[in-house]
Amino acid sequence: MTAKSAEKTPKTAEKTKKTVEKAKKNAKKAQKTAAAAPAARPKRAKAAPEPKLVRSTPLQLKRLVARACKALSSRKGVDIAILDLTGKSNVCDYVILCTGMNQPHLRALVEEVAAKMRAGKPSLGAYRRCGERGNDWIALDYLEFVVHVFTPAMRAYYDIEGLWKDAPRIPWDDAPAPKPAE
Repeated sequence: MTAKSAEKTPKTAEKTKKTVEKAKKNAKKAQKTAAAAPAARPKRAKAAPEPKLVRSTPLQLKRLVARACKALSSRKGVDIAILDLTGKSNVCDYVILCTGMNQPHLRALVEEVAAKMRAGKPSLGAYRRCGERGNDWIALDYLEFVVHVFTPAMRAYYDIEGLWKDAPRIPWDDAPAPKPAE
């Protein structure tokens, strides 16, 4: 060891000792500050407000169902039927059934219904939506009525009309009535 390196060692040790003492003092200050400060509460995310369920009058409900059926008809939905479940189900009052020819047609039908329901008065958005790309059955839940759009195979397989065979079926025919012969 050289004389110079021997001189540096005590100086370095002294600096290290001072640094350790400062760190201890800072740690004590931090503990005192933390003890004096109130405990920070973790922030909770605000819950989304529950949708308000406002029951429509029977006339309003029939108009909403008609609006959904017209939207399906405007996009060439096939075999549109309305099942009246009033008093038979506590889930909804009406079920609208429609057949689309393929998956792109199903998506077009559903998007048309959603757009028409949002655009009309009162504006109405679907509470839930089940089925998306690649599915042969898409359902829109508007709480008081549900719109089901199927491919022909899925409609025959699930046979919702047969499930609710005791419910009155209200046929939907958007074609104009023939004029009486003069």
